[in-house]
Amino acid sequence: MVTHLRRHFTFEHTAAAIGLLSVLWVAVFSIYHLVLPMVGAPLSYLGDPVLTAAYFLAWCSGLLALYPRTLKRAYLSQGLDAYALLIAFLSFLAVFYGGVMPFFTTGIEMPPYPVDHFVSPGSAYLLPKMAEIALQQSIIVALLLLLASYRNSLIFVSIAYALIFGAAHIILLMDVGLQFTIIFGGAAMLSAIIFPYLILRVRNGIVYSFMVHWAFYLVLTLWYIL
Repeated sequence: MVTHLRRHFTFEHTAAAIGLLSVLWVAVFSIYHLVLPMVGAPLSYLGDPVLTAAYFLAWCSGLLALYPRTLKRAYLSQGLDAYALLIAFLSFLAVFYGGVMPFFTTGIEMPPYPVDHFVSPGSAYLLPKMAEIALQQSIIVALLLLLASYRNSLIFVSIAYALIFGAAHIILLMDVGLQFTIIFGGAAMLSAIIFPYLILRVRNGIVYSFMVHWAFYLVLTLWYIL
């Protein structure tokens, strides 16, 4: 739960800040999906897990530089017990992807690029996906705090978040087609039922939202292999 919302932003300030977040979002995924392949240096979750993780973590650093006080306060507001739970959850994922998953994926073809961006039973998927979700959740946290600082109403924030985050996934059209865009755009809008409440109203909700986000991709992976 975030308890330090004291400043009320004007509409102009909020719109400008959200616009900056939108530019960052578009830049991250345009460069990844369009620019890098065009210059002959595409990154792949399965083929280049370390470089792909480094790419997303670099953008995390940029986001932190843009909103240092907002994000620092948000993450420091989470309890040590929540971070201990997160470490246990990530350890489970490491064991599952690295130790359990190989027994169920023998003979299963790995998804091709760029589908491996969304779902993959490969153990190499864990590191870059962890970095990407960390970036996405940091953007979500910043977006929700900006909206709540403009109008501290959960209904308003949830509706605005659903529209903005759903629209942000239109960028997927340029790479993975209409089907994936509808699936993930729809999932992004439905996350408005969960993320605003968790992050703004629940103690340690930022950590829990990260775990929920990861669980979504874990379910997709299980669906893929089954």
